[in-house]
Amino acid sequence: MKRFCGHCGSRLDEYGRCPVCEAKKRRRKYRKQIWIAALAVFCVAVLAVTGLHFAGVLASEPASNDQQETMGVEADALSDAAPAPEDALQEQPSQEESEAASEDGAEEEMVENVAVDTEVEEEVVEEPQETQTLPAEPIAVDQLPAGIPETLKFQSGAGGWWTELYLNQDGTFSGFYQDWNMGGVMPEMEQEAGQALPNGQCYRCDFSGRFSDIRKVSEVEYVMELTELTYLQEPGSHAVIDGAWFDYSEAYGLSGAKEVRLYLPGRATADIADQISGWLVIPHGLGELPEALEGWCLYNVETGQSFYGEAAEATQTTAEFWEAFVSSEEYLTYLRGWDSIGQMPNEYALLDIDGDGCEELLLNYNPGFGFSYYSVLCRDPASGEVTVAGIEEGWFVEDTYKPVAQHYSALSYSPKYHALAYAELNNGSYFDLIQYWTLEDTQLSVTLSVGFSRFPDTEAEYYLNHNGRTDLTEAEFQAVMDEREIIQFQPI
Repeated sequence: MKRFCGHCGSRLDEYGRCPVCEAKKRRRKYRKQIWIAALAVFCVAVLAVTGLHFAGVLASEPASNDQQETMGVEADALSDAAPAPEDALQEQPSQEESEAASEDGAEEEMVENVAVDTEVEEEVVEEPQETQTLPAEPIAVDQLPAGIPETLKFQSGAGGWWTELYLNQDGTFSGFYQDWNMGGVMPEMEQEAGQALPNGQCYRCDFSGRFSDIRKVSEVEYVMELTELTYLQEPGSHAVIDGAWFDYSEAYGLSGAKEVRLYLPGRATADIADQISGWLVIPHGLGELPEALEGWCLYNVETGQSFYGEAAEATQTTAEFWEAFVSSEEYLTYLRGWDSIGQMPNEYALLDIDGDGCEELLLNYNPGFGFSYYSVLCRDPASGEVTVAGIEEGWFVEDTYKPVAQHYSALSYSPKYHALAYAELNNGSYFDLIQYWTLEDTQLSVTLSVGFSRFPDTEAEYYLNHNGRTDLTEAEFQAVMDEREIIQFQPI
């Protein structure tokens, strides 16, 4: 009866042995012999290196007889040590062991090759070297940036003292320091003054000066040097004024300064000096130091003292107002008169018609050909009130205004006359009339016109109507026409 191996299920030979399991045993034995041989090689290498080092040390002086004998014994011991690796591998395996060993050897060689290839790739790949980005050198400039607060203030938040600084863009400044003590003064002061001092004592300093060598570190930081600091009153002197004793001192917060830094709104606070936080948070009611400054900070590097001023509130320009006005569709409540033409504006433009520095909003309906319609919205810069402008009826119909007007082909603007210029009708090639509407007190009125007439039986005439008719040459007429600019609208 045939038998099978209880470990791997292979058929047993006639001696009851499993050829597969036996082959595995022989492979394990063979691997063990290789590891022993490798270990022996390593030990021999270590002993050889040690011996060479020991021999080099003794070479500097002759060895004694006892030392020579000892070295000889050690050499004999080394010669009798474990056999060389090739001797350990002299024992040849059987044919089955050789086949099994060759299979395992091929697998191991593949693993070793993969490992070697990986090591080679790791050696070839070079890690990118980290490059340190050095801060840019400050750039010398003539002036400090615009927008400096009217007053930069240095104070502690406790007591009745403070220093105010008025800084100009060119680096010049002025200011004062004062600290009032409204309690009773010392009797010696009244004796020296020769009068009672009911208004107490005040420490006072009025000063002016200049910062020079202004350099721009970044868009939110400038650095400069204090080069001038003069006092209206001599520090250390005193005076009696209006029943009060005045002691004149130095400019607290600026005296002793050399390098001074100006931080603008938006300057990150993570790397600024710790002293700045103490002079800003509590005295100016910030609650805590924000991640980026919201105001302006003047920092005295030598003393660690800081002035602070609130940033001026950003004022919205007229153009920004109109853009928001259109995008929010607020313009829809100002379409008086559009229902009568049965259309809605589909494009807009911003144009300073009267040249006062504030743009007006032009709403236009453009079908893509022929006649179009437009209206003009004005905004009072002081009150912010929006008004629909009245447009005078053309063709010399005076004192009649409408909220929506018709134009043909294109709406244009005359920078020379600060007027909207267009033709109301399609007059063809025989005659035409371009009228000019100027804006005053939210009303667009016709102030001049330019035209021509060209008929088969008559000579072409060119003229300008402005407080009376003026005849023009063809070149003069063309110059007036070329002065106009076509208004570029954008879709709503």
